[in-house]
Amino acid sequence: MALTEAQKRANYKYKHEKTEQINFRVPKGAKEIIQQLSMQSGESMQRYIIRACYMRARACGADSSIYKGLPWCDGLEDSQDNQDSTGGNIDSV
Repeated sequence: MALTEAQKRANYKYKHEKTEQINFRVPKGAKEIIQQLSMQSGESMQRYIIRACYMRARACGADSSIYKGLPWCDGLEDSQDNQDSTGGNIDSV
């Protein structure tokens, strides 16, 4: 079913008011690797990349107030706290 004009306007408004776009280039073959990794983790490429950035910031000791408000980071703090240094889940031990 096609979108109505009102739905198209609402989508356009949301996209321009609530989101930003980041474009970047990677070496040939890297996109396929990221796609495979994201599929293995059951995530979209977008979420996988954002989560990787969050994890890198956290590992580098970045101020959590910078990234804590990101919607994609909901629940990541808790899941990271339950892993030991080898990446295994502490709760399952």
